Amino acid sequence: MSDKFDWHTEDNAAWDDSAPAPETAVSRSVVPRRHLWFTIAFILVGVAAAGAVLYWQVDKRIETTTDNVKRSVLAAHNLVQQASRQSDAELFN
Repeated sequence: MSDKFDWHTEDNAAWDDSAPAPETAVSRSVVPRRHLWFTIAFILVGVAAAGAVLYWQVDKRIETTTDNVKRSVLAAHNLVQQASRQSDAELFN
C-alpha cells in the first residue's frame, strides 16, 4: 500500500455547528403564491372545459344512437303492419 494515502473518516470531519438561518416573512414573496393559484385555476378551467366537451360528445352519440334505434323499431313495426295488411305469412315470419 502507499504510505502517501491519508485516511479520514466521518468522525474526524469538522462539524459545522451553525444552524441555517430561519426563513423570514420578507424572504417569502407573494408572487409565487399568486402564480400557484393562477396555475391551479388554469388547470381547473382546463379540466372543466375538457369535461364539458366530453359530456357534449357523449350526449351527441347517445342521441344519435337513440334516433337510430327508434328508426329501426319503427321500420320493424311498419313491416309487421304491412305483412298483416297484405296477409303475407312469409313476410310476417
